[in-house]
Amino acid sequence: MSRKVIVGIVIAVAVTVAAGMAYVWFAPAKNEEAVDEVKRGTGTGTGASVEITNPVIDLGTFRQREVKKGEYAICNNGTSPLIILKAVSSCNNCIDVEYPQKPIPPGQTAWIKVTYTANSPGRFNKTIDIHTNTKPQVNTLRIEGVVTE
Repeated sequence: MSRKVIVGIVIAVAVTVAAGMAYVWFAPAKNEEAVDEVKRGTGTGTGASVEITNPVIDLGTFRQREVKKGEYAICNNGTSPLIILKAVSSCNNCIDVEYPQKPIPPGQTAWIKVTYTANSPGRFNKTIDIHTNTKPQVNTLRIEGVVTE
């Protein structure tokens, strides 16, 4: 083989590997088990329906650096499994979100748990986007309150 062909092959392999690594490092975190079910056709969302009875949680007034917790009830009022693919908060440093990793069967209710850590004083109003296999795909939750020093 000529030197140009070998160099071309090495460059092509390097670019392919770099692109694959970039996807792994920068792809958004998702509920992989649920995504696999969607791919298999067992959770397509054609009949899943989300009902969130308490989309806004008011944590009231509390002190800075105090940790507060809240829960959102999410019900599947549809006819096929409801799958939460991911949850994205408007504050990466102050909100932790826990959500069901397994599909929520029709007629069942599950809980989305949030932990809020106040880093600065003042009124706050943060959002959490819940991505599901339904239409609309994104449901927005809110958490609000007042932080004192």
